[in-house]
Amino acid sequence: MGTFVRRGPVLEHEHTIAPQSAPVPSSEAILAELDKILQNRIFQAATGQKNLLRYAVERTLQGCHDLKEYSVAIDVFGRGESFDPRRNSIVRTEARKLRASLARYYDSDGQGDPIRIEFPKGGYAPVFHNLGPQKPHAVPDQLKPASTAGPLPLAG
Repeated sequence: MGTFVRRGPVLEHEHTIAPQSAPVPSSEAILAELDKILQNRIFQAATGQKNLLRYAVERTLQGCHDLKEYSVAIDVFGRGESFDPRRNSIVRTEARKLRASLARYYDSDGQGDPIRIEFPKGGYAPVFHNLGPQKPHAVPDQLKPASTAGPLPLAG
């Protein structure tokens, strides 16, 4: 298949990144995560973002890792062949909104998702992370309330 390149704490295979301890997510797992994201309330009215994310994920899974602004404008946003990215920022604008929406999703409803889809700045190819099953964060002992011998008396 391909080779992995070590870049800091991750292994990189083309544009697909996975933590060292977790395998690269399968296409099926990535598509399941994509569907979950697209059905979320955050993306309910964000048609352009949904179309961009679906297109970018599907094209990347098909092996296209160098998505261009011009192609995205034509394929996703229905712009004609005369599209000029210097005069029309639709792709950059929707990509910026998509990054913000993905951040909101993973900070809320998607916090425990085992797969993470990111849309890094500087390009239109997504990055996939396999985080494995997420466990709820444990409360450190020093933050837990001190135990008492019995119930506290009610103030009268």
